[in-house]
Amino acid sequence: MKTIKFRAKTKNGEWIYNLAPLVPFSVFDLTEIDRDTLTQFTGLHDCHGEEIYEGDFLKINLSEGYKIRLVCYNEDVMGFCLAHLEDWNDPFLYNLYQFSFSWWERFKNDIEVIGNRYDNQAIFEAYAK
Repeated sequence: MKTIKFRAKTKNGEWIYNLAPLVPFSVFDLTEIDRDTLTQFTGLHDCHGEEIYEGDFLKINLSEGYKIRLVCYNEDVMGFCLAHLEDWNDPFLYNLYQFSFSWWERFKNDIEVIGNRYDNQAIFEAYAK
């Protein structure tokens, strides 16, 4: 069974994890969190066992070097995808890669969370063109 949970930053900049989707939001005052940072757990873990959430930057180590990707939720495919940052600002080239289970099994030991788009804007700026 897939674990469905969320994380968000509080107004004072601290991350809160394990926000349950079925708990009425009145239990946790949404005015205390930055709603723009509310992201869902993908159900996957990186090579160090760290949970991977929407909005995380992943470093994918390949034989020819590495790629940096951003985990996004794509409504068109109703699933998590990896955004190619090098094409981010070109609407004709920008693409998302919806990874398959077989792809994940092949590369899961080579994937590492290196930050997220909310705390590590410098990663985005360094790779997005």
